[in-house]
Amino acid sequence: MLIDFRRNITEIPAINLGDDQISRVMSYKLLGLWLDDDLKWITITEYNIKNGAKRLSLLKILRSDGASEDDF
Repeated sequence: MLIDFRRNITEIPAINLGDDQISRVMSYKLLGLWLDDDLKWITITEYNIKNGAKRLSLLKILRSDGASEDDF
């Protein structure tokens, strides 16, 4: 990942390790936190919304099946 805040963005040459080229990524998960190359919160926000939607749908299924609120 390359973080660059300069106004005039220049192309930085690729980094090679032996014969292999190291690929650049736009976002990376480090210690449970998603980091974007522009340091914005878009990736972590989308990740949290996705996980929240999964849990909410599970609660809706449990409620439709007749589970009591004590079971949640």
